[in-house]
Parts: sequence; structure tokens; C-alpha cells
Amino acid sequence: MAAIIGVGDSNFNGSGNKVNVSFQHGYSSIAGTGWDFSFTNPNLDDKQTSLSVDLFNSVNTLSDYGLNGDNTTLRSTYYRRSRGFNISLGRPQGEHVRNSITFTKRNDSYLEYVSGPVDYSATSGTTYNSAYNSSYLQNNFGEVHSMTLSKVYDTRDNIFDPTEGKRVSLTSEFAGKALGGQFDFNKYIFDGRQYIKVGSKQTVAFHVATGSAIGDVPDASKFVVGGSDTLRGYQDNEFKGNKVFTANIEYRYPMAKKVEGVIFTDAGNAWDGNYQLNNLKYSIGTGLRINTPIGPIRLDYGYGKEGGRSHFSFGTQF
Repeated sequence: MAAIIGVGDSNFNGSGNKVNVSFQHGYSSIAGTGWDFSFTNPNLDDKQTSLSVDLFNSVNTLSDYGLNGDNTTLRSTYYRRSRGFNISLGRPQGEHVRNSITFTKRNDSYLEYVSGPVDYSATSGTTYNSAYNSSYLQNNFGEVHSMTLSKVYDTRDNIFDPTEGKRVSLTSEFAGKALGGQFDFNKYIFDGRQYIKVGSKQTVAFHVATGSAIGDVPDASKFVVGGSDTLRGYQDNEFKGNKVFTANIEYRYPMAKKVEGVIFTDAGNAWDGNYQLNNLKYSIGTGLRINTPIGPIRLDYGYGKEGGRSHFSFGTQF
């Protein structure tokens, strides 16, 4: 179990700039410590140009559930380190539209086998399937250099706790050897959110997202579905692929001061190749949102085809 500690300031030294720092520790002696530092200047000039810089050297626990999220054939759980940076520039286009461009340099490396029937490490020589040995490491770990363009239309009444309005975004990421990386691929994502006020203090929130990736896509750049942010009631990142679809509906209602109740239903999946709509995974559930000085805390319980599962996370769902 790893410990994550973070501190942040949304008005650093009275400048209006945002600064966040987080540290990860406790994975293992081999995996070591991870960290993340981000800085945002929301008004770089008189045209409201924003500048964001994110430097990261993070460690994550990943589980490979096999092709198309077939979790009956769990192949391996392992540690992955990601090092690099993101640099973003954004500028408004009218009252509700904002355009941005992001440059990313990321290096993903396999650190250590944790559990499961497959050890991908080059030193052990243990393989469960000939397709998942040293060729897996070569095809899925290394340098990713990309440029991402995005356009966002946003009419929400509150970006942290919206009750009315909508947010629609279109994102295109282009990664290639021409930019100095090892992988050539393109990713396209549509994300739409709608909020409808019911009465004076209740809200129905809708969210749909779909995406497609084309080319030589490494594991860390594939779409993933499962867990608190996409499909509650299922394992984190249980489903993985070059295509994705998710949909969420939440009914939000106040319970007490700084405490909100939620009833939700989720649907989604990630896959490669052809797909049929009846293969979507579904879940229903309920949860709590607690506003604290360090931000919202989310407690959810989702029930899907694989049974029930609890989720604990920070930040808003959507």
C-alpha cells in the first residue's frame, strides 16, 4: 500500500497562480518514490492566455486483465514509472469557448512484478504466454512525445459543483517519431456533460464520452474503463483498448451541511477491433460527496455484473 501526500495553493503568494505538489511512497524498495509538481498561470497576458507546466516522476500499480478486459485471465500486476512533463497554453475564444495546445514528453518503464501468473521482468525469464514476454516490454514501454489540441465549450454555472449548463470538449492527440518519440499514433476524444437543476437544490447530471486511437498505441496511452472515474462496481482500469465508450447519470441531492448524496448508473467499456453495443458493462449504485478543506471526498458503492465494489477517491466525478 502506497501513501500519497499532496499540498497546493490556488493563489500562490497572492499572485493568482496555482501550485500543487504531491509525493508517493511505500510501493517497494525497487519501485521507490514518486512525485508530481504542477504550476498554472491563468493570465499570462491581457488576452487571458494561460500557461500550465506539469513535471512528473510517478509510480503506479497496474493490472493486466488480458484482451478486452477479460478479468478471468489476469496476467500480471506490476509497478510502472512514468517520467516527463506536460506544457499547455490556452486562450479563450469568445465567452464560452477555450482552445488549448499541450506538448507532452513521457517515458514509461516497467519496474517490478507484483503478483499474478505472468512475470514480465527480463531477469526472471518467466512467461505465461509467448505474446507476453520481452516483446511485450518492447512494444509497450518507452518514450511518447505528442501534441494535443483541444476545444472546450463551457456554460456551467460553477466549475466545481455545477447545477446548470453544459460542457463539451473535442480533443485530438498526435504522437509520433517525428516528434522524437518511439510510437506513432493519433487519439480522438469527445466528452459531453449536461446539468439540469431539479427544484432548488437537486441536480441531475449526464456524462458521455467516446474515443478512438489509431496506430502504434502503447499500453499507457490506451483507453481504460473501470473504477471510480468511469465505471463504478468494477476493478480499476479493468477494461483496456483503442476504442472507448462511457456514459454516466447521477442524481445529486443535499443531505447535510457540506454533505451530498448521489444515486447513479454507469455504462461503458474499452476494446480493440469490432464491437457490439450489447457488450457494454453496466452498474448502479449510491454514494456520498463530502466537502472538506482539502477538496471533495467521494465515497461510492457500485453494483455490476461482477458484484458490488466500494470506491474512495478525491475530487469531483464530472
